[in-house]
Amino acid sequence: EYGDMIGFVELAVEELLVNVVRYAYAEGSAPAPEVPPDKWGMLELGFRHASMDDIPFLCVWIRDWGAPFDPFLEAPKPDISLSAEDRDIGGLGVHLVRNVSAHHCYSGTSPVFL
Repeated sequence: EYGDMIGFVELAVEELLVNVVRYAYAEGSAPAPEVPPDKWGMLELGFRHASMDDIPFLCVWIRDWGAPFDPFLEAPKPDISLSAEDRDIGGLGVHLVRNVSAHHCYSGTSPVFL
């Protein structure tokens, strides 16, 4: 049922995990006072099957206890009108996630679902 989508799921999850590592646990960042010491540096990744109007979905969530960063709001939007040769390397991760997910969101206090 999900065979054709596994590549898209892998791509989206990989891009979001890179964002967590790059921003939530960036060098020099420190945990917020409310973060338990044993959670700093941790990451939670989960999957579950869901169905809406008899349409199957795979929900993915990523949770971390690092510095807050909303990639859907804060990541710069890439200029996709440029050719690959004229663009800087990187910067397409969030754009790709937006294009392969049915729904995506960020919350500073709860998991992200795709």
